[in-house]
Amino acid sequence: MKPLWLTLSLLLCALPLAAEPVRAETRITFSGTSTLHDFSGHGTSTVHRVEWTPLAEGGRLSAKSIAIQTKSLTTDHAKRDRNMAKMFDPSSHPLISGTLQNWRVHAPVDGTPATNTLLLEMNGHTARVPAKITSCLETGGTTRFRAEFDVSLKTFGLKRPSVLGLIRVGDTVHVQVDTLLSPLDSP
Repeated sequence: MKPLWLTLSLLLCALPLAAEPVRAETRITFSGTSTLHDFSGHGTSTVHRVEWTPLAEGGRLSAKSIAIQTKSLTTDHAKRDRNMAKMFDPSSHPLISGTLQNWRVHAPVDGTPATNTLLLEMNGHTARVPAKITSCLETGGTTRFRAEFDVSLKTFGLKRPSVLGLIRVGDTVHVQVDTLLSPLDSP
């Protein structure tokens, strides 16, 4: 009887935990360079159909729909924002969207962050972008983490803004996404 009980216990422990729907709140910031000066900005996103599978440390995260309205992106500098809006052409491409599947989210181990793949769609182009989880904190039923990745404007067919042909934005924009995951039933 004991061997059967032990075998059943081990099998139950080996079963994967079920994914549970959660609420995700995000804050997106970005930074880049130009021949004149560096810049930074922020935007808002909407995240739908998020599932979290808790693990011993961290968990697995999937989100079927992450959407950022291009007109929500701002550097809090009117002229720069007009140039950025022109580059994105919100009337033709109003959204930047992303999908993540089975992301491993945990605190960096020995200084090495978990790396996952973000499927990113922008300006009618789709690319797989590596994203690193640079911090993760679990407290009181919530999980906070930061994902960081670089986006090449050229990869997405975007023409970098320039002023008089002398001042040009660099091709790579660094993006940080701070996320708070909480149970759907929390306020």
